[in-house]
Amino acid sequence: MIQVPAGSAVMGTPDDEAPFAWDNERPSFTVDVPAFTIDVDNVTNAAFLEFVEAGGYREPRWWRDQDWAWVTAERRAETGTGSAAALLSLTA
Repeated sequence: MIQVPAGSAVMGTPDDEAPFAWDNERPSFTVDVPAFTIDVDNVTNAAFLEFVEAGGYREPRWWRDQDWAWVTAERRAETGTGSAAALLSLTA
């Protein structure tokens, strides 16, 4: 995991910089982004599906305390996120 410091990010496309942009990409605007951590490795749909099917949403050892509280409060452990079928179609 790496720590990304807080900062600002420009969202969208400035009107004078691109010959084409979708209507939801204009005008550009700046947002404040709080610090966050992110893994240095990509996670594929297949790897995430394996995690879900192996019971990753039923195993607190894979979660920080605050995240496990979210999993249990949202009843994700019972449903396995509800997205395993969608992931399966993406990896087929």
